[in-house]
Formats: sequence, C-alpha cells, structure tokens
Amino acid sequence: MERSDAGKLSVPECLKVAESASSRIGYVAANRQIYPGKLAVFASGPKAGGGSLTVYCIAVDRKTAYVVQALDYNRQQSSAARRAADAVHTALSIASR
Repeated sequence: MERSDAGKLSVPECLKVAESASSRIGYVAANRQIYPGKLAVFASGPKAGGGSLTVYCIAVDRKTAYVVQALDYNRQQSSAARRAADAVHTALSIASR
C-alpha cells in the first residue's frame, strides 16, 4: 500500500490513472465501483482472460492510499501479473508526485 497527499492524487484521479494505465497494458475493464469521498475500486484483466488486476483507491484523512493487485489464475508466481501490477503502480506513483 502506498499513500499520497490527496492534493496531489485524489481518489477520483487515482481511479482515472489506474484505468488509463490498465488500458495501456492491454487490459479490459471489468468493474468499477465508486463510493464518493471514500473509495474507488477498479478491476480489469487480459482480453483472453486468465487473470485480473484490481486497484483500490482509498481516502485516509488527507491522503489517498492505493493498493494494486494482479493475479494470474494459471501461474502462482507469474511474471506477466507482476509486470501488470508494476506498470499500474508506477503510473500511480508518477501521478502522485
């Protein structure tokens, strides 16, 4: 879990960055839930299936915390899932600066 000043990365901006980064790596959006002022959850996955990427953007006091999780349903220690999570995490880290 990472935390950023909410003035630099709000929950809505966190969600927007996660969606964009997911799309750039070729993932397809599967679900999007927003609880205004508190939480945004975004799920996506590879077009062919077999995995998932979930991003949680959470309002905590004056911070936005984000958690990025990627799973490959066929391989436990998948380098592809790790790369997907790293790509989205990096995009969020850059956006929070």
